[in-house]
Amino acid sequence: MDLPTGDDEVVRTQGWLRVAGALACALVLATLASPALANGGTPLMLATAVHLVIGNALIGCLEGWGASLLLPGLRRARAMALLILANYASMGLGLVLIPRLRQVLGPLVLGDTPICRLPWLIGLILLATFAFTVLAEWPLLALAAWRRKTGLQFAWRQTLLAVLLVNALSYALLLVYYLPSAHMSLLTECHRSPRPDFIVAKDAVIYCRPSDATDELYRLRLDGSQPTRIGGSWEQRRRELGEQYKNIGNNGGGHAVDLRPPGKHDWRQVATGRWSGPLWAKNAATGERVEVWLEIPYFWWYPHSATVLPGDQVVFQVDRYTVLLDLNTRRLADVATGDGPLVVLEPLRSPG
Repeated sequence: MDLPTGDDEVVRTQGWLRVAGALACALVLATLASPALANGGTPLMLATAVHLVIGNALIGCLEGWGASLLLPGLRRARAMALLILANYASMGLGLVLIPRLRQVLGPLVLGDTPICRLPWLIGLILLATFAFTVLAEWPLLALAAWRRKTGLQFAWRQTLLAVLLVNALSYALLLVYYLPSAHMSLLTECHRSPRPDFIVAKDAVIYCRPSDATDELYRLRLDGSQPTRIGGSWEQRRRELGEQYKNIGNNGGGHAVDLRPPGKHDWRQVATGRWSGPLWAKNAATGERVEVWLEIPYFWWYPHSATVLPGDQVVFQVDRYTVLLDLNTRRLADVATGDGPLVVLEPLRSPG
C-alpha cells in the first residue's frame, strides 16, 4: 500500500476547509434570521453581524494556530478548519440559547431589585457563554488531533487546556473589539437604588399589566408597594387616558408623555427609540445630554414607554421592569415588574 504523500495531505486539508466553509455559510444564513439581528440599526448590531460573517473565520484561524503551538504535532490547517466551523456553530447556537438562558436565570437572579442585581446576571451569562464555547470547540479540536491508525494524539486534559487558553485569548480580543460599540450607561452612569424613595411626585400612580401577553390591569404608587389587581383592562385604561399615551407598551418609542405643569423646563426633549436605542434627554439650559440604555453582546435592555413627572423624573420600562430615573441626579430605581406603565397624577387622599 502506498504511503500518503504531501500532495495527499494538501488535498485532505483543502477538503476540510471546503466542508468548514460550506457549513459555516449555512449557519450564517440560518443565524441572520435571529431576532437579535433582525431589527438592525445600532453600531453593536453591525459589529455583531461583522463578527458573525467574517470574525468567526478569523478567530477560528487564530485559535487553530494557537492550538498548534500548544499541542506540537497537531495539524494546523485541519485545526483551523474545524475551529472555524466550531466558532460559527457556537455563535449560531448561542444566539438561540443565550436568550432562553436569560429567561430562566433572570427571575432567579434579579428578584425584585433587577437594576441593582443586573451585573450579577450579566456575569453569569458571560461565564455560561464562555463555558458553552469551550464545550462546543473541545470535541472538534480532539477530532483535529485524531489519527486513523493511532487514535487521539493527546490526552483529553491537554486538548481541554488548549481550548481554554485559546478561548481566553479570543474572548480578550472580542472584548476589545466590542467595547467601542457597546453601551452600558444604565450601569456605569446611573446611581442604582433598590427603591424609588427619591420620588418627587408623591401623587403619581402607575397602571400596568404583568406582561404584554395579558390585558389584566394593576395599580401601584411609587412608594415601593406591590401592584394590586383592579377591575378593567389595560388596553381600555390606555384608551381612556387619551392620545398622548398611544406609544406606551409594545416597545413603544418616540417622545415621552409629559406630566409636568405648563411652563419652561430645562429638560425639554425626552424620548426613547423605537424598538432599540436609548432613553435620551437634553437640558436646554446647560446643553447637557443624558443617554440611558444597555446594549452588549447577547444582552440588551432598550428603554421605552417613558413618562416625565414633575421634578424632571422619568418612569420608563426596560425588559419587563418599570424603573424611575432622576435626570438631575442620575439616580435610577426599581419600581415594579410590569409592562406598559401608564403613569397618571392622582391627588392623595387625606386619612379619615
